Amino acid sequence: MLKKIFHKTPKWLKNKYALTFIIGFLWVAFLDTNNLINQFKWRRELSNLNKEISYYRERTKQVNEDLLNLNSNLENLERFAREKYYMKRPSEEIFVITSEED
Repeated sequence: MLKKIFHKTPKWLKNKYALTFIIGFLWVAFLDTNNLINQFKWRRELSNLNKEISYYRERTKQVNEDLLNLNSNLENLERFAREKYYMKRPSEEIFVITSEED
């Protein structure tokens, strides 16, 4: 029975080099810790991290420009303090209107 199976297999599968190559490829592709599936996951994660890096660089650039603008102009600093932190002068009152969300 084993002879029948051996005779039915293609000749290139009987070659020890082809068999070694196939086993090696399967090992690297699926069984190794750095297999192809993990490589694709890591590349996708790296791409996402690079997108985050570019976002935070742009955000940092924008915040630095805002900081420079606030430090150079007192009117902008006052407007920022009033809008963001609800600061007021002693003779003023502040009314905050919020919308209810269901």
